[in-house]
Amino acid sequence: MNNMNFLYIDINTNLNQFFDKTDIDYSAYPGHALDGKNRYKRLYHFTSFDSFQKIWNSKNLKFSNAQNVNDSLEKHCLWSVPNFRQLPIVEALSMQRWAYKQISLTMDYDSYIKGCMSAAMWGYYAEKGNGVCIEFDFEKLEIPATCIFSPIKYTDEIPYSYTIPESVITQNKVADFLCQIRQELFFTKHISWKGENEFRILSKIDKYLNIKNAISAIYLTSYDSEVCLKVENLVKDDVPVKCVFYTNLANRAVPASYDTKVFRRKVEHCKKDPKNCLSKLQAMSYEIYQKNCDDWDKPLLLPNNPL
Repeated sequence: MNNMNFLYIDINTNLNQFFDKTDIDYSAYPGHALDGKNRYKRLYHFTSFDSFQKIWNSKNLKFSNAQNVNDSLEKHCLWSVPNFRQLPIVEALSMQRWAYKQISLTMDYDSYIKGCMSAAMWGYYAEKGNGVCIEFDFEKLEIPATCIFSPIKYTDEIPYSYTIPESVITQNKVADFLCQIRQELFFTKHISWKGENEFRILSKIDKYLNIKNAISAIYLTSYDSEVCLKVENLVKDDVPVKCVFYTNLANRAVPASYDTKVFRRKVEHCKKDPKNCLSKLQAMSYEIYQKNCDDWDKPLLLPNNPL
């Protein structure tokens, strides 16, 4: 029997009986906008379970080749020169620009909607919701002084090209010029990517970012899947493992998170409760549907007194 269908019928019809009043703070919804460092107080990395295993065991995040970004506007940056003799500078700019490698993380969306609650990010980067999301405490990330970092700014006015000043004629001048335009070049994306709510870390020389002391929680989208059980076994009790799911708040789907082990225990307790008749009704409903699914004129109804 599908657990999530069971949950919809059995539990979400009356969440207050399933969760304690202090489990989920609905009074915090909707959240308010975050500003300054509060935007990236917590950061999130979505990945597959296989990659998560490597990250967890090594306690490192790998810097990726910036040329592999999925934004075509970033990838195909153009340069213009006022003097044709500067054409070699274009090559130097490209070499220095792509020397940077990057780590992309997700920020909280507001004071209630955490970065781990983005359905789009789960779909894009975590095996269509079957992967893992790692939460980091920004203050505990050991970001080397050799890195530059910033939240991404989103705009619908992306430059078609960057004009190289005539004074840029050496490699040192190229480095200075890149530094001058780095916010626009490295930390600005088209508004169509706004949903990623990205925080980016760049480095020319670092291969890995040490996250040993910064992992604050692990998130999944299930509480009883094979991946969930594997994650719990791997993580032990070093950090909380939580399930991101949707609850019913005034008939509005609102995301929430809850400890996977406690979630599983509560569901099992609910299933075994002798006073619970809904699981029996669901089983009967499934049987009636299977028996009559090929007859589209047949009423699919439970009897008046099914139990």
